[in-house]
Amino acid sequence: CLSKLLSHLEGTGKKKFSLDDRFFFLAHGSGASIATYYAATYRSTNLKGLLLVNGLSYVDTHFASVFHDCRNVFSCSPESRPDLPVYFYARFLFSQSYLSKTTSSLALNIYTAIHNPITLDGRKRLCQGVLGHVDTRPLLKDIGSPIISIHGENSTLVRSTHASEYVKGRRNCTTIPN
Repeated sequence: CLSKLLSHLEGTGKKKFSLDDRFFFLAHGSGASIATYYAATYRSTNLKGLLLVNGLSYVDTHFASVFHDCRNVFSCSPESRPDLPVYFYARFLFSQSYLSKTTSSLALNIYTAIHNPITLDGRKRLCQGVLGHVDTRPLLKDIGSPIISIHGENSTLVRSTHASEYVKGRRNCTTIPN
């Protein structure tokens, strides 16, 4: 899909993007899996590097159980209560460290400040998509471009173990402590 999107952007004739020019990927969360899969599979010589923020390199048992639970709750939630899925999912978004500095109601107010019109069916489909992620760890050795992986230590959903996979076995890699 990403390859088709990039080819489409290149072919629009607007000269805003060209696969012949050098470029970076900036990816967050699940987007890191997509970016690394593309980098390993297509091996573009023009890819200058990947900047991955809280990147998900694989789905572990914790991550899978969260999204199985979310899918089940979304399946049981009535359309008349679109707030219920948000409240349930939000418990996985905010770390205890963050919640110790603010109230959970303020965190939820900030999270929901912008209207998100996604339907319950859309939420269930997103869960299915997340559960179907490809484990990109075996592909990382095939990426010649530099990888910068930024991640927090206190995330309750995408844990630091997911992001640390991006730097294993690579030269000149380190983790910066708090």
